Amino acid sequence: MKLHYSSEQTANNRYRKVKAVAAALGLNLEEVAHDSSADLTTISPFNTLPLLQTAEGTFFSSNTIVRYLANSQGKLYGGQNILTNSLVDQWLDITVCDLEAAVAAITIATHGTVTVDTTKVSEDVHKFLAALEGQLHGKKFLVGE
Repeated sequence: MKLHYSSEQTANNRYRKVKAVAAALGLNLEEVAHDSSADLTTISPFNTLPLLQTAEGTFFSSNTIVRYLANSQGKLYGGQNILTNSLVDQWLDITVCDLEAAVAAITIATHGTVTVDTTKVSEDVHKFLAALEGQLHGKKFLVGE
């Protein structure tokens, strides 16, 4: 399997998320770096990175890549039914929409490229993490047993 990523964004949250899951699963992915001017539309309809090329097809959403990697190793990412799969999807989606967006905003502000109200964003991150901690309290897993 080939993991395509932007050579200018190796610190990208989504790329790092895929790498972390692959490492946790013991997978060695062939990595292919691209610069921002690369035209990947022949393998990615939105020309987005990261993307994973497999013998079965190409995936361009980091959450989809994570699900594919887990499922390809027989480690169902959600559970045995539609309820637990949906609960995992909900946490993945809220992470992308809220947490990753907030962390990206703080990163951008740190590099000084855009003005961001880091106090508000930091409050949002702490609120998210408190909710996550509350959900995990006394449990081994976020969803399921």
